[in-house]
Amino acid sequence: MDFFMAGTLCVSFGLVWLLVLWCQKQLDDPDT
Repeated sequence: MDFFMAGTLCVSFGLVWLLVLWCQKQLDDPDT
């Protein structure tokens, strides 16, 4: 169960990180 929880946490953190990077890219290039 611990391994499953750790995997879910890693996946969630990865998705949030990608979302933050995408938001920063959109803010840096508002024309595109």
